[in-house]
Amino acid sequence: PEGEGIVEGAPEGTSEGTPEGEIEKVTVPYVIGSPEAVATSQITSVGLVVGTITKQCSDTVLEGNVISQTPLPAQQVNKGTAVNLTISSGPCPITVPNVVGMAEQDARIKIITSGLVVGAVTQEYSDTVPAGSVISQSPEAGSQVAKDTPVNLVVSKGKKRRFIVSCGINNIPNNSYKGDIVILGILSGLLLIQSRRNNRTQN
Repeated sequence: PEGEGIVEGAPEGTSEGTPEGEIEKVTVPYVIGSPEAVATSQITSVGLVVGTITKQCSDTVLEGNVISQTPLPAQQVNKGTAVNLTISSGPCPITVPNVVGMAEQDARIKIITSGLVVGAVTQEYSDTVPAGSVISQSPEAGSQVAKDTPVNLVVSKGKKRRFIVSCGINNIPNNSYKGDIVILGILSGLLLIQSRRNNRTQN
């Protein structure tokens, strides 16, 4: 018969190089670490499609780049298979540590080792927090913040001294105020007596 033994092209309904009824296989490209747009282009260029895209924070992968993929790279899959991607949303937030009540130096170390930085440090008097310890902090403990966020501290100066007026007689260092109080009492009594004498004289 005419044309017997001659095959032209591929059988109808099949792809060239693929047996009839068999789905073409393709190799999954390696897109980990690539920007999302580049990864999408590489996936579709081999006949695959982009599947589910999940956002996840990462301290190692730049924002917008691929952290992971499924199926894994180099696998042989059917053409048209979906490749799911996990994309970095940037650095993971840091939980602000609680440093209230800690000595200032210890608070500084804890803040820095947490991935944050020490911000403004101010001092205030406190009747309850010992001198050199942290009274308050901002942001508050437990807050979720970005890496290198400054944490401001208010540090205690200790109790505010409340001075009693002294006549200058009791100048001994580290002495109590009892001596001054006694002297004030005696002087007040003497002034009262003198005042009474003056009144009697005038009468």
